[in-house]
Amino acid sequence: MLTNTSITETGLDRTIQLSIDSESNQQATFNDLPVIIIQKIASKLPLPDVIRLKHACRHAYHSINEYDINKAKTRYTVEFKNMENIEFENPILYTKGMQLFHWNNGVLDIEKNTLPNIKKISHRFDLNEFSLPGYEISKHKSSGLNDPLSIHTGQLENDLYFVLTLNPRLSSHFVEYSHEHQMIGYAGDNNPTSYPGENNHAMYCGRTYEGAIKTYELVCKNCDLAIHIRELLGFQKKYY
Repeated sequence: MLTNTSITETGLDRTIQLSIDSESNQQATFNDLPVIIIQKIASKLPLPDVIRLKHACRHAYHSINEYDINKAKTRYTVEFKNMENIEFENPILYTKGMQLFHWNNGVLDIEKNTLPNIKKISHRFDLNEFSLPGYEISKHKSSGLNDPLSIHTGQLENDLYFVLTLNPRLSSHFVEYSHEHQMIGYAGDNNPTSYPGENNHAMYCGRTYEGAIKTYELVCKNCDLAIHIRELLGFQKKYY
């Protein structure tokens, strides 16, 4: 059954609202509606309900086109259920030797030492720490943006969104999945030694938060953290 939250907010005719609420009346009612009205309804529904409406009957199926579906795909917000919401007024980040990765239209752009200023820091996630070799779990509290056991997200002044976490080499060596505990954790030195000219951290950027996560997944695709990053941070889309 379709939800009617968005429909109610549009002030559309009450008869149309009732047809959305009544699954048994959908086919009969939609067959009598002009295409433009069905498309108007679709424009006010979240993506899952647009899909349900499209399959309500043959007339609705042919009335709702690819344009309507693509528009619905853009109406969403994102949330990180497992991250802490934070705000930094003047974030201090050690950027010497830091790389910025941006997957842009199928091309990976890499910059170093010329990072844009940070506009805001929005979220923080602290990794659990595994004590080797027994993989005992200890909780960690972040000491700031340069903390190797923490992941931050935010936005740069050039409007790119970013995920700030370990560079590709350290992501592969110090963050791993424990099958015993069924979770991702940090299993390395709390102060890992950088190579000459290397920064422990890197920025993985995109035009959206999802784009930033995708950049990290592509750059570090063979490491456990990249495989589980969305689940770990509780990343999800909420359509409206």
